Amino acid sequence: MKLEISSSSLYKKITMLAGVINAKPLVAILEDFLFSVKDNVLSITASDLQTTITTKMKVQNADDFSVAIPSRILLDTLKNLSNQNITIISEEKCNNITIKSDFGEYVIAGHNANEFPTVTIDNNFENQFTFSGKKLKRALQTCFPISSNDALKPALNSIYFDFIDNELICVSTDIHRLVKYELVDENIAQAKSIIVPKKSVQQLINLIDDAEDLQITNYNGRVCFYLHEGATQIIASTINEKFPSYDTVIPHNYANIMTIYRLDLVASLKRLMIYTNAVSHQIQFSIEDNKLTILAEEVNCGNMAVETIPCSYRGVQPMSIMFNVKILLDLLQNIDFDEITFKFSDVDENGKSNKAVVISPNSGDEEKITSLVMPIYS
Repeated sequence: MKLEISSSSLYKKITMLAGVINAKPLVAILEDFLFSVKDNVLSITASDLQTTITTKMKVQNADDFSVAIPSRILLDTLKNLSNQNITIISEEKCNNITIKSDFGEYVIAGHNANEFPTVTIDNNFENQFTFSGKKLKRALQTCFPISSNDALKPALNSIYFDFIDNELICVSTDIHRLVKYELVDENIAQAKSIIVPKKSVQQLINLIDDAEDLQITNYNGRVCFYLHEGATQIIASTINEKFPSYDTVIPHNYANIMTIYRLDLVASLKRLMIYTNAVSHQIQFSIEDNKLTILAEEVNCGNMAVETIPCSYRGVQPMSIMFNVKILLDLLQNIDFDEITFKFSDVDENGKSNKAVVISPNSGDEEKITSLVMPIYS
């Protein structure tokens, strides 16, 4: 049984899937790509059990067959072949495959396709939406870096999808920061919220084509994303845990508001971070008379730096607040807008604030970003 195909086309397809394969999977066969040809359609699948990606492409004059092929040796082989037509021959009795190219032949020891774990979904979905790939990609790219890296907290090591009438809200948090990204779309209806693992979201970001619409189908315990006009699907197991109640932790009453150019602030923080304590990375904001003064110092070493940036400030009195500059910088660099607004809650009698700060860009009507960052308590 054989398959004739362009080496570059095949390489492009399998690199799309390679990111889901773990270096040391729980089951050895999950190091493989599952190849299946039926009626001149080639399906290629990769999985880590939590996330399964399948992509399809039409081929010609191909026999029907299925085989599991080790991913690393196949990727390396195709990477080093120039663009040319190759023939893949599958040997039924031993599961080996032979790749014939203009340069020679390469034999790879494959595995029985029946040993590859399969994920099946039925038509009993809970809800289904068609959504702009460009919008969703922007939302996920904004939320992804703010999600926790703690594997022991699955709900935080994920992205929360909240479906409300005419609105999709994506939320991520690592306890120190939170990002809420609201997308308005008339196709969205009220539906059950889901928590999608971070790794699945990363694969989705990598595969989304900005120009396309994609379909989101929510099943009980799984969510499926259909991309590339249905040629690619990502099936992710959702997290069955409770996500923090994000709206209750976002302050809604603000006594002081500062608007500032984001790039000016980011550049200043990068310079000042050099002078902060290597552990706490503490900086102090002092705001008065439409000026933000930022102080960084390492008391033990005697290093100190201060900068002043113009801003627009509306507040009942001058105020000061302290942040971890690394945490704040990570958040600000992930907001793709020129002008941002800091919203501060009430300050104490000394003009100091120890409460969560809301940061939001001046975005359009179809998307709204609300970020929350915790200060350093003084």
